[in-house]
Amino acid sequence: MTLIRVLFTVACMLLLSSCDDRNKTTTLSYYNIDSLLDKQINLLSESRAAVIKSILLNGKRDTIVSTRIDSTTVANDFEIFRKIFSKETFKIQNASDLKSNLTVRTYLSEIDSSKEERRHKRVQIFFYNTPDNLRKIEISYSEGNLMFNSSKRLTMEFEDIYNKVTVINYSISGKQKMTLGDSVNFYIRSDFKII
Repeated sequence: MTLIRVLFTVACMLLLSSCDDRNKTTTLSYYNIDSLLDKQINLLSESRAAVIKSILLNGKRDTIVSTRIDSTTVANDFEIFRKIFSKETFKIQNASDLKSNLTVRTYLSEIDSSKEERRHKRVQIFFYNTPDNLRKIEISYSEGNLMFNSSKRLTMEFEDIYNKVTVINYSISGKQKMTLGDSVNFYIRSDFKII
């Protein structure tokens, strides 16, 4: 009888400890970034959008103008957004943007596996009334280990064009530092013009 009481007590303690809400997390899977990016690639291709891409790498600037975008090139450019939205667990926070009338949904993910590797992601989605009425995505991403440190900031902005939420620009900026090497600073911005 004593063994049954001990087992019952241990089972109850395990059940109660699993009900702790303080570290409640949810996955980002409900916000389907793959579907959003695929839709944007199709919209830009169908609308015969032009793109102006500016690149700044360690102080050297280059500009590329394309009168008609290639869906494969845009898909490759958007791939970094897909990778950032990997299948991880994010903590969600909702808030209002004090600078505008938009709602901000923030997703946080932090991994610190001892001293070998660190990774931090912060994804903010700005929308008007509902997540379908998207206005901006901002991502801050940093990672590092004993060999390198890297930080990136990604932004994608949207507007209603012909009653469809359409990406109008995106930018990627950041810095990468190897332990025994020089830092590399970069900034890439693409502006889409719907014809």
